[in-house]
Amino acid sequence: MGTLLRYLTTGEGSDLILICNGEFFFVHRPIVAANSRLLRADACTSVLFDGEAIMVNDVSPTALGKILTFIYHGDIPESYQKSLLSNAFSHLPLHQKFPITDKFLSTVKGKPITIDLNDGTTRTTDIVTNKQKWAIMLSKQAALKDPYDMDACRDYAEVISEVDLYFAAEKLEIPALKGIAMGKVSAWFEVELQAGFPLSCDFRTCAIYVLREHREFAKLFIGVCAKYLPVVEKDSALVSLIEELHPMTWNAMMSVQHQLATRLSEAIQELEKSKDQVSVLESRHLRQKSASENLEKMLESKVETLSRSLASAEARVDTAEATVRQLEDSHVSLQQELLAEKVSVLKMEDANKAVQKYKSQSVKPALQKLAEKVEDLERAVACKDQALQQSRSANQKIKDDLRYENESLRAEIGMMKNAFDLCKSFVNYEHDCPRCRRGWNIRIGHDQYTSINIGCKCCDFKKWYDG
Repeated sequence: MGTLLRYLTTGEGSDLILICNGEFFFVHRPIVAANSRLLRADACTSVLFDGEAIMVNDVSPTALGKILTFIYHGDIPESYQKSLLSNAFSHLPLHQKFPITDKFLSTVKGKPITIDLNDGTTRTTDIVTNKQKWAIMLSKQAALKDPYDMDACRDYAEVISEVDLYFAAEKLEIPALKGIAMGKVSAWFEVELQAGFPLSCDFRTCAIYVLREHREFAKLFIGVCAKYLPVVEKDSALVSLIEELHPMTWNAMMSVQHQLATRLSEAIQELEKSKDQVSVLESRHLRQKSASENLEKMLESKVETLSRSLASAEARVDTAEATVRQLEDSHVSLQQELLAEKVSVLKMEDANKAVQKYKSQSVKPALQKLAEKVEDLERAVACKDQALQQSRSANQKIKDDLRYENESLRAEIGMMKNAFDLCKSFVNYEHDCPRCRRGWNIRIGHDQYTSINIGCKCCDFKKWYDG
């Protein structure tokens, strides 16, 4: 695939001549027809040189050359390249392709000289041959080797050139080139205004040119000025020129600027108010965060206190269990003593029976003492029995009390944890007082052992969390 620009600079495969102010351009009908509606129509209806050429009026040769470099950009389609290679006509020399034009060139004197004839008369002849004329025209076209520059204009001369090119493209009906040329000029305007005040002499000269001569570019120029109105306002000469030539547009721009300035001022005020509100909300958030942290610390302290109470209760339970074990040990020893007393009583009964066998003997005082001793022993055994029962009852009561206290402590701790969870959930998800709907500072109350209350300092709202 070749580049289109090569076919322009070499004239290879050309089948049409554009004549502009005496200069010849060798082009290809499909390419120019695809880009310019005017050239397409003229190429179909031209009778100049029997259809070999068309005349391009009201366009300078320089502008037409730039237009052709724009049209001949990019790559040539492979199908069109193959058709050129296979077409024998495209390989003919120019004087054979365009025979009518070649005859016309014979009448044009390239470099005429006067020759003296033998009969004493003179004759004017041309020392430049037609072949040389074709070569000269091709060499001029070969100078169009640089593609069309799509970048923004760099100076005043390029701006004037692009403005002329815009109107040439408008006459030839090439809308794509019109848009690009206007964009390049607009970009130069914007670059100059971005540089700020003071504006360059080139910019002022160009402003006078477009505002006075070209309405299309005047609209573009004023549109760019509207974007940089603070810079334009500083240049009194430019302002006077715009007011003179486009007073309604200038007044509309100033009105819009005033409205925008008013809206900007209002927006700044609203922004300041918003900043103040944000500051208030941030301070409020910090206070609530601090209060929440204090509440969390307080609840953690209560949990630690309850944990210590639980540990103390568990220690008391361990002590009570040790006491129970001691009482059980003493109960065993009392039972052993009771058994020993019973054994002693049995022995005494046996002795009493032995004594009764010898009633006949005069031992009454001794028997009486022995009977009294037996009665004393029986009373002692009864007392020991009663003391043992009382000890058992006391031990059982201590066990029951310790068990009840342990269960009460566990239930109280569970209720306290449940109350803490409820309170914490309420604090996390309810940020305002349910009654007065204002942001509230949290206050923790603790009137009952298994309850926690939270209240609002701004009203009399209070909420209890019971286990």
